[in-house]
Amino acid sequence: MKNHIFTLLLIWIFSAGCYKDKGNYEYTTLPEVIVTGLKEGQKFTAYVGEPFRIPVTVEVKNGDLADFSYEWKIEKEVVSTKKDLDIMVNKSARYAQLDVIHNNTGVRHVTFFEITVSSPFQYGWMILSDLGDKSQLCFLREDNVFVENAYHLQNNEYLGAGAYALCEHFLPWSSEIGQVFIACQQGPGYSVEIDGNTLQKMVYTNQEFVDGVPADFLPQSMNCVMNWDYLINNGKLYTREQPNGVDALYQEGSFLNFPVAGDYELLPWTMMGNLVFNSDVLAFDKKTCSYVLLRNGEMKTFDTSRDETKAFNPSNMGKMLLGGGVCSSASNRDDFVTFLKDMNTGKIYVQKFFFSGWNNRSFYTESEVEFPESDLIDEDTKFAVCTGRNYAYFTNGKVLYVYNYAENIVEPLRTDFPTVIREIAISRANPERLAIAFENAEDASKSDFMVLDVSVVGKGKVIEGTEVKGKCGRVVDIIYKIGDQWSI
Repeated sequence: MKNHIFTLLLIWIFSAGCYKDKGNYEYTTLPEVIVTGLKEGQKFTAYVGEPFRIPVTVEVKNGDLADFSYEWKIEKEVVSTKKDLDIMVNKSARYAQLDVIHNNTGVRHVTFFEITVSSPFQYGWMILSDLGDKSQLCFLREDNVFVENAYHLQNNEYLGAGAYALCEHFLPWSSEIGQVFIACQQGPGYSVEIDGNTLQKMVYTNQEFVDGVPADFLPQSMNCVMNWDYLINNGKLYTREQPNGVDALYQEGSFLNFPVAGDYELLPWTMMGNLVFNSDVLAFDKKTCSYVLLRNGEMKTFDTSRDETKAFNPSNMGKMLLGGGVCSSASNRDDFVTFLKDMNTGKIYVQKFFFSGWNNRSFYTESEVEFPESDLIDEDTKFAVCTGRNYAYFTNGKVLYVYNYAENIVEPLRTDFPTVIREIAISRANPERLAIAFENAEDASKSDFMVLDVSVVGKGKVIEGTEVKGKCGRVVDIIYKIGDQWSI
């Protein structure tokens, strides 16, 4: 009986409590916010000194848009309270967000995104052209903004005539933006080195020699590594020591105005593997048909003492180098693919080799195979080798070919170009992007330029927004400017 009374008492107390609270809480359905034009985690590039805009559309379900306000934040700092972002970014940033705020409740709908702040010229395609009496540098940015006559725009002067080559170089182990060497072979200024952020001239190359410029000054290429800078001028090697190593500055010291001794003639072509963990530069001597290694300020033939495969002899080959590049790069190993022509038979060969180790890397051969379509290679053929993919691209007249060097197979990629292809280049930042320049159909002194998607599914399709017609002169070189050596 007592248990029954106790149970009834508990039921009454519980019921009374529920009844007392009934109706005390008022439930409200919050408006649903829908933002379009900005995705969660989306990545943007903002350029220093230029407007940065993100227009968005905001819709509200079960509510009134007038009851909402906005906060755009960069690194937690509110930079705008307008619906659309429209600001100037002048400092480094990464994390950003848009808060759409319900004013009555303070509830926020947050969309996080990322911003990379870059100089206008930090990343993108550099295009060097010959205009006859002068040279031209154009630039296609990552956002597909094309800057015609970029060097003249930034320096209020034209490059010297005789446009020849481009080479981006860096301070050892530094995360600073690199510089670019522009080889021009006619005076008065000849070649220049320019700042990688602004494209402003740092120095004329003919001012970088001890006791004056060499008499036969025809600059062709430059590479800068730990402790040494190498300049190929008219087939000869000139050196500049940088004894301060990782503490060296750009243009520190001067080049000797006499070349490294020896009976040789270097091709303008050079190759480098990993830009940070490697201090070797590969070159080729035309006189002996031999690879040479630029190491510690000296020029020497490849040391084959550790090469067990011996797929080929890198010296006195009787084959002339036509082109090639690094196909795989790591901190302690660099792999290369090269194309060579047998001087007696005319046949084309493909060589694969690598350098491995941490200090004074050792040379190893992998293979030498006969190229399956030697007739497609002529004196005007251009080559571009992918890093991290088993593909190289080459040209023959109006046709762009793809070569799978792992399977030794050649296939045409694009046969519909209207005129002769002048230059091609692979992006080291994205090996599925290939830049191409071909003769303008209406004016042979000019070139058209575009970037192709050379991924397996892209099949050479033009990347939207990258096609530029007739604004470049006769293109002689293209590189993708990576900006920071640590970025690849």
